[in-house]
Amino acid sequence: MPPALTRHPFVVVMVAAGLLARIAWAVRYGKVLDGEGVEYARIAENLVAGRGYVGIFNNGAQLNFPPLYPMLIAAAGFVSPSTDIAVRVVCITFGAALVIPLYHIARRMYGPAPARLVAAFAALHPVLVATGASSFAEGPYLTLFASAILALMIWVDARRRFAAIATGILFGLAYLVRPEAFLFAGVATCGALIAAAASKGARALAVGALFLAMAFALVATPNVVFLTRQTGQLRLEAKGTLAYAWGQRMNAGMSYVEAVKGVGDDLSEQGVFMRPNRDVITSTSYTPGQYLTFAGKALRRNIPVIAQAVGYELVFGAPFFFALVVLGLFSRPWGPRRLMFDGILIGTLALLIAVLLSVQDVALRYLLTLLGLMVVWAGNGASALGAWAGATAVRNGLGPRGARHVAGVMVWSSVLLTFAASLVRLSRESQFSESMRPERRLAGSWIASHASGRPRVMEFGDQVTFYSGGDLMYLPYTSSATAVRYLARKTPDFIVLEQAEKDKLPYYAQWLERGIPDSRAALVYDEDATGSNRIRIYRWDDGTPAAP
Repeated sequence: MPPALTRHPFVVVMVAAGLLARIAWAVRYGKVLDGEGVEYARIAENLVAGRGYVGIFNNGAQLNFPPLYPMLIAAAGFVSPSTDIAVRVVCITFGAALVIPLYHIARRMYGPAPARLVAAFAALHPVLVATGASSFAEGPYLTLFASAILALMIWVDARRRFAAIATGILFGLAYLVRPEAFLFAGVATCGALIAAAASKGARALAVGALFLAMAFALVATPNVVFLTRQTGQLRLEAKGTLAYAWGQRMNAGMSYVEAVKGVGDDLSEQGVFMRPNRDVITSTSYTPGQYLTFAGKALRRNIPVIAQAVGYELVFGAPFFFALVVLGLFSRPWGPRRLMFDGILIGTLALLIAVLLSVQDVALRYLLTLLGLMVVWAGNGASALGAWAGATAVRNGLGPRGARHVAGVMVWSSVLLTFAASLVRLSRESQFSESMRPERRLAGSWIASHASGRPRVMEFGDQVTFYSGGDLMYLPYTSSATAVRYLARKTPDFIVLEQAEKDKLPYYAQWLERGIPDSRAALVYDEDATGSNRIRIYRWDDGTPAAP
């Protein structure tokens, strides 16, 4: 066990508690992989099978999702009985490990007592537990990102060269999970160089900044080379161009679903996810001015969303959580050391919000890094609340022992109230309901057992396709008549309709109730295993002889 852990036994306890909580959540609620996790899992399977960096669409290289997470899944798969378990092993391990960097950040900033509370938040906050037990990439990303912030603080504080190198490596690894991490590495490097230029005798800071940049470049370069070769353009990331493409369609008045899954009356595949990533990227270009206009429209739409998340998002544990954050920030005066460390966190938070404001469709999981940073202040706030309660008890004649009890009750009441408020709201979050659909696994397994070869499955989502072992085609956003013509052109083996998705496409509810209006579509599966999500599967027969 690393020395940093053995010197802090409470951290060991909290890591173990976080591990058990995430395992319990996964066992109870992780019936299937989440929608985005399905894509990462299929990339991992294709890597192991030698098919290349290809996702569930099997329509060329997957350029939307960076490579580290699927590579970790592939590695875990060698010692796991299934891809499902490999995904959970990776996410749960990183989720429990989040305790370590957040504890040490808080200890460096505020001392051991607040750090222990931060460790408890990191281990047991319901959103962090649920995300850590899911298959979303944001869980591993947060742990790597928090570790990079810790290394950055150590470097800025002690000016140790190894800490600068560690910062670059960790930001590089975070970039290989979510590409926006390159922005933070760049800002840290530029900030250090500016500080060095403005300070006397700051050579160590300047040298450290260069080491940070070189370490980041060393880790990031293979992915940059891969993206550049695939697109023919020098690229640090590809997700931004894809987001710009569907964002422009949303700015033209389309819903998100139409923007990514739309098909024209002439059967042209116009939605961003209906086309290979490479085609969308190479056919999309914009000037800096056009992007600023694009981001401005997104900003106006996202300001209330981000404000709600930062200020009073119920799933974070509002109102208790945000009250603790404010206490953690402002209950005590800031000296130079606090100004430096809290300044790093506030600057990071500001850049995170700036990135989120330009996103076209903000999901809860995108806010996870905000939550991770605010947990540091919330733990310090709970500690400050306890100190106030203890001091008040002493002022009113209670002895030291009684005052400690009062302080403890106040501290843990605030923490538990935060957890309770979050847990109540969490059950209604659609992000986490994706994993509670075992009927999708059953439907996919049925297709696998009734398909000859690798089935081509058309559905609104992707979970049934994953468990069928097949390749995915999306049901198009268009009219019913055009959708039938699209089926005839694409000739899928199976079409999946679900009660839970009935409002997502213009024709979907009608097809689910009355059937697909074409004689080539034969109903072969009709199950309502959970009592809430009826799944119907149609086999498409266009008269072409089946492959041997």
